Amino acid sequence: MRLGLSSYLLMASGLFAASAGYSHFHSREIEQKAATLERRSLEASDAYSSTLAAGHQEDEMKLLDERRATLLRASAWRRVGLLSIALTVVSLFAAWVARELHRFREIALESPQEATAARAKGGG
Repeated sequence: MRLGLSSYLLMASGLFAASAGYSHFHSREIEQKAATLERRSLEASDAYSSTLAAGHQEDEMKLLDERRATLLRASAWRRVGLLSIALTVVSLFAAWVARELHRFREIALESPQEATAARAKGGG
């Protein structure tokens, strides 16, 4: 069985769609981690205001840097997901174009008698 170009493009679009799904779920997990870091930061601020512990500023800056890095990773995964969605749409369109070109090529290679007979039967 020989696979045509449109089959390969459909397989590629399936892979791109799977990549988009994975990226979406992965970015959600990272965003949840960032939310956890934000809660830790708020709790640390509350603890500082009640105890006035030394070194709070350094701890807070570490948490903010960690949260920023986490949000940047989530943003990168979101971009990967959007790119995967765009590539899915493009590859599906390319598969459709390849199928139509193959169909038109087959029609063009038919003899005029076969084409006339096909039209008479209601096939086109």
